[in-house]
Amino acid sequence: MPHKHCIEVLLDLEDTGVKILDKPILKELGPQGIRKMIPAILSPTVDVCPRCGTVGGDIIKHGTKTSHIKVHKVTECDTYLLLKKQRYLCKDCSSTFTATTKLVERSCFIAKPVKTAILLKARNIMSEKDIAKEVGVSHDQGVKLPDSSPDPSCLLSRD
Repeated sequence: MPHKHCIEVLLDLEDTGVKILDKPILKELGPQGIRKMIPAILSPTVDVCPRCGTVGGDIIKHGTKTSHIKVHKVTECDTYLLLKKQRYLCKDCSSTFTATTKLVERSCFIAKPVKTAILLKARNIMSEKDIAKEVGVSHDQGVKLPDSSPDPSCLLSRD
C-alpha cells in the first residue's frame, strides 16, 4: 500500500508511534453494515521497565496483542485499526507489559480524535443517541465520555 503516510495523516496517527502495515484494508460485515479494518503495528523501543524501573535492563519482545481501535469513519463506514501492540518481558522482575500510545488511553478502544468529535457534536442540539450513532460508538460510551474527557480545545490544537 503506497499511501501509508496519507492514511496516517487522515486518521491522526502522526506522533503516536502507530505504523500502517503493507497489507490490504479488510472489509467485513458488522452489525451496522460494512466496516473497514486497517492493519497497523505499535512496536516502540523500550529501555525502562514500568514495574521495577530498571533502566537498560534485559527487556525483550514477548509477542503481540491485537486491539481493535475505533477511529473516524471512512466513506461513512465504521473504521477500526487492527493494532498489533508489542508485548515485552523484563527479565529483571519477570513482569510483562504492553506498548502504549497516546492515540488511546489505557484499557480503552476508542481513539482520542473520536472522543473529541463526540465532545464537539455534544455542543450542538443533538441527542446522545444520535451523536453515538453518527460517530459509530455505543450509546453507553457516548454518554460516559463527557465526564472522563478533557476540554476539547486542548485536543484540537496541533501546531
